Amino acid sequence: MHPVNTDLEQVIRERPEELGPWRAYSDWLLQQGHPRGELMARMMEREQHPNVGAEASRERDAAIAALARQLDPELNDGSMLPGSGYRRGFKTRHTLRVFGGKSLVGFEQQVNAPGLRLLRDAILQLEWPIAGAELARVGEVLAGAAFPPGLGQLEVQAHDHIEWGRAERAAFVKLFGACSRLGTFIARSELPVAPGARDLRLTCSPPVAAAIARDAAKAQALALTLTDLDGAAAALEGRLPELRALRVEPVDDALLVAVLAAPWVRQLTKLDLSPLPDTVPSLVAVAPRLLAVPELVLRGVWRGSPQAELLAAAFPRAKLIYNVRL
Repeated sequence: MHPVNTDLEQVIRERPEELGPWRAYSDWLLQQGHPRGELMARMMEREQHPNVGAEASRERDAAIAALARQLDPELNDGSMLPGSGYRRGFKTRHTLRVFGGKSLVGFEQQVNAPGLRLLRDAILQLEWPIAGAELARVGEVLAGAAFPPGLGQLEVQAHDHIEWGRAERAAFVKLFGACSRLGTFIARSELPVAPGARDLRLTCSPPVAAAIARDAAKAQALALTLTDLDGAAAALEGRLPELRALRVEPVDDALLVAVLAAPWVRQLTKLDLSPLPDTVPSLVAVAPRLLAVPELVLRGVWRGSPQAELLAAAFPRAKLIYNVRL
């Protein structure tokens, strides 16, 4: 049984960069006779004294990796060395992948592994054919785990064929509710739910983007990659009182009008747009209004093209990012 000190874990979540709480947890675990205390101590010693010579460094890293594999066999994904997800004795960055069936058992074991209790950066990969009750179970398992209150960043990557019913949405709403410290939410899915994150990066359809933006009252940065442009203007109708940075791609004439008409456009300090070629003349026509934004980024045109020349002339202070031929 892995001993747990929830008080010290709470302090670490509140002050994750400070070394003192981690040292206190390491000492406490050593007092309990648990080897994770030793793993924490070795990793912190490595962090504080990185330059010990090539041979000594290899020996130290090998000992740390062996101890980590012994403690966390469920998390043995080849990232055992410090700097590869492990930090100070716990996995603070990890990818969780599930596709239903038997994989759900292994998924639950990983989610509840002691080494993930202080996870801060998670990627959740939902693979086809997971669906229905199994998908809802994923949300429930995650919501009941130890790490959601400490997550600073969560990325959801869902297969295009996954459908979100009422039960599945409810399970993930519960998960997001547990993520009280979430700062960055990245979604490549049609999951129409957003936590109170300050940094939203969404790849989705316009209706889903609109549903999320309407509830994104705490968002300070919003990046939208839209899978189509039908009804895309609705994605920018949210109040967004805290928004300071906006990135949208692609941008057509209707979406450009929506950006300029948004009540929060005057408060932006950064605007990043990827106009379609046919939209470049419309963008040039409203240049005086856009030049009021302190930092303007325009991307997606070809270097030397007529569109690039138009943008360079109309927006001399803007940062132009050109397409790259692969």
